Amino acid sequence: MFGCYGCGKIKSSVMVLLWIKSQDTFLSREVKKFIHTVTPDLSLIPSGADYIWIDPDNGIAWGKLEDVFGNIKEENGSKAWFFEAIKQLPPLFRECYCMLQNVYPAAYDTLLKPFLEWTHQEKDIQLTIKQISKESSPGDHLVALLTITALVERALGNVMLLKCKQVPFLLKDLLATPELDELIGKVKVQLLIVMLGSVLGLNLRNIAWHGFLSPHETSQAFVATIIFILADCGRILKNTNKIKNIPCRPHVTFEEASYLSSVFDNMTVPKKAVLEEVIMNSSFVPTVMYPAWKKALELLEEEQ
Repeated sequence: MFGCYGCGKIKSSVMVLLWIKSQDTFLSREVKKFIHTVTPDLSLIPSGADYIWIDPDNGIAWGKLEDVFGNIKEENGSKAWFFEAIKQLPPLFRECYCMLQNVYPAAYDTLLKPFLEWTHQEKDIQLTIKQISKESSPGDHLVALLTITALVERALGNVMLLKCKQVPFLLKDLLATPELDELIGKVKVQLLIVMLGSVLGLNLRNIAWHGFLSPHETSQAFVATIIFILADCGRILKNTNKIKNIPCRPHVTFEEASYLSSVFDNMTVPKKAVLEEVIMNSSFVPTVMYPAWKKALELLEEEQ
């Protein structure tokens, strides 16, 4: 009897693992709907005259976005307001992506780079641009989103030090500060809240970093739009002569970790092909997450 009970438990565990492996999404139904609604069709490439969300100076048309957000009838900040705001964004996202592909690499040094250097992470931004190129893979897109969301959080935290002595610990709290509105403009902050800083919005930062967003659900356009937001923040900081005064917080160092180096000195990491086979055959790795794991192994091999 006890043996039969044990067999039943094993069978149940196996069924759970098979169920996990077969899932095509780990987003809730509502969040998946949001992501589906806002993901643009990148095969629809606008011509020069069709760009209505990008200004002639290659920045986002913030006045237009302010009008769009302002004309939403639902109560500002409500769940219904966020959904209506999200529905307006696919054309903006598509234009940001297409314009970035046009600009990089030929005109990047002139049109974008000068306005991204304030982040102190411009090289990482260039890497994310390469990771969302037409030749890139879904695994690249997820890594790019992880990188750019971490980057924007740190960069805006540095900007906050122009007004405050301490940076809020959470991104949502950082985006809720009136000081940030004053420094980069309310509508920019509003778009960042819709994209990254609220559970009522897309919440891209959290669903990516907490492992819910799969590579095939990650649009390159999300990354491109954040890059344009950062560039436009750079423009306003440059215009207000604040860009030279932005402090750069030191990166955290873990001195204690140096004592562990000897532990790993003689550790041999199996070849990438071996690890890929382990992942492919593992019941713990969902099929939809294979591209992310393969990209992680690639970065491990490159010691990144």
